[in-house]
Amino acid sequence: MTMDGIGGMEIEGVPGQNGGDVTLTGMPFCVVPGVPAVVAKSRGLKYNDYDLRWEINDKNGFYSAFAYEG
Repeated sequence: MTMDGIGGMEIEGVPGQNGGDVTLTGMPFCVVPGVPAVVAKSRGLKYNDYDLRWEINDKNGFYSAFAYEG
């Protein structure tokens, strides 16, 4: 994900058995309720806006499939 002039991030799933995703379900801090979270590692995060400047690399993360609807 990239936000022009503000920052961006990149994350990749941790490889599981036979190359599949490592997932968690039913956890209290879920990413998207009712959808399994994929265990991941951040490749990088940069943010620079509103006098905040962050650069975070090689940390844990989670992601899930989602869709916005209106």
